[in-house]
Amino acid sequence: MKTFPVKTSDGYTITATAFGEQNATNKIIVISSAIGVKQVFYAKYATYLANKGYLVFTYDYRGIGESKPSKLKNFSAHFIDWADKDFMAITQYTEEFYPNHEKFLIGHSIGGIMIGLTRAYKVYSKIVTIGSQYGYIKNFHQKDKPKVNFFFRAAIPILSTFYGYFPSQKVGMGEPIPNGIASDWRKLILKEASILGYANETQNLYDEITQPILIISLDDDFMATPKSVDLFAELVLKNAKKKRLNIIPKEYGLDKIGHLDFFREKNKEQLWQIPLEFLEE
Repeated sequence: MKTFPVKTSDGYTITATAFGEQNATNKIIVISSAIGVKQVFYAKYATYLANKGYLVFTYDYRGIGESKPSKLKNFSAHFIDWADKDFMAITQYTEEFYPNHEKFLIGHSIGGIMIGLTRAYKVYSKIVTIGSQYGYIKNFHQKDKPKVNFFFRAAIPILSTFYGYFPSQKVGMGEPIPNGIASDWRKLILKEASILGYANETQNLYDEITQPILIISLDDDFMATPKSVDLFAELVLKNAKKKRLNIIPKEYGLDKIGHLDFFREKNKEQLWQIPLEFLEE
């Protein structure tokens, strides 16, 4: 395992980690994180993939984990920066130093949602999205809508104004995130056009994506309901060669999985091979 800096197109430095550098299969997997989730969260899964022979890269978006500035207050970052600068930078790194490797992407939540905001998607032969959704609030379960409304209509704007960033950890939603990211997140949830509306404001390349994509939902994931993931596949990834999988925990001998636990080591035997089976088909 090696941690190293990667320079982005606007001169910002993000931190990435490589797993399995001595592997000789000439295949790379890049893991793109969920909102407010540090790359270290994926380290055990990355190690698992490396032990299967892949060269694996994780990275922190600007404003998160090891890519966080000394002061997060009023630090400028938006989804388009995460996609077209940070994700683009790690993609270009793999292209520059491993030009003959076949490259795959596993995107968790926003890490899969944002693939159409950047031409980096072109590098990847196959893509797996896990918990990536069309996040409009009407696509949440009815029982969860009150807390979702409170979180996005009240907690984010109030706390972001007070702190100069959104302290996600205070409401049990991961790492603190920059104001711009929190604002963009609200757009995805509160505006009916969701990610397509945001893409139309920035850079919309979704219709160009034609690769094979495995689109995974977790049946008990309140943040990415099966309905919202279905709509992501139908409305956003219209031209991709799609394979859709909804994982019901009990069918895999599990009590729950939710939005994060696909990547926890306790579910290694039941879940971790699923993306590999698709990538190796």
